[in-house]
Amino acid sequence: MRKKQKSSDERRHKTEAVGIGVVSGIIASTCCLGPVFIVLLGLSSLSAALSLTQYQPYFLVLSIIFMAGAVWAYLRKKNQGHCDVHVIRRNKSFIAVVVIAMLSFYVVALYLVMPAVTPYIYGNVGDSSNPQPARSLRRATLRIYGMTCPSCADAVESLIKQKDGVVSVSVNYFQGTGEVVYDPAKITTEEIVNAIQPYTATIVEDKEQG
Repeated sequence: MRKKQKSSDERRHKTEAVGIGVVSGIIASTCCLGPVFIVLLGLSSLSAALSLTQYQPYFLVLSIIFMAGAVWAYLRKKNQGHCDVHVIRRNKSFIAVVVIAMLSFYVVALYLVMPAVTPYIYGNVGDSSNPQPARSLRRATLRIYGMTCPSCADAVESLIKQKDGVVSVSVNYFQGTGEVVYDPAKITTEEIVNAIQPYTATIVEDKEQG
């Protein structure tokens, strides 16, 4: 009977730990999850929704504060209102599960799930076409700043593709660069750079499309 009770308590503690970790991960991921829900619900434009990405450090700090507070409150409740260094040491495995759950959710959400769904949510499907002959097109290479996760690359591509005169665009999050083929008769490099707000960019190279 005692073994069953102990086993049940251990499962409950692990469930609580995972729950705290997942909620902490959601808070930490709000900078990237938030814009997706805002766009899905039609509450704001894509450019305005993406302004949340600028606050990634604040969401990370907030998630750590929440995680620490939730762990402290749980251990205090578990130990009849008492929580000190000795209690924390005795519950290292609980804290480890919380941290692992938080990091797992954060990594999976930002680097696996989001990159898979944001191309469709942000309307990043295929390349636009331009009837202009190839000799009239130019290729601009951009250095892009402010992207916080791979889904930001999809957002930047979508923002640029909305502009008339853009033939194709490809953005690489890990390299922080973008390649834009455009019709100079319809759009300038300055307009391309301005299109990606709230992110920023500089033109590294601008040449005729070969």
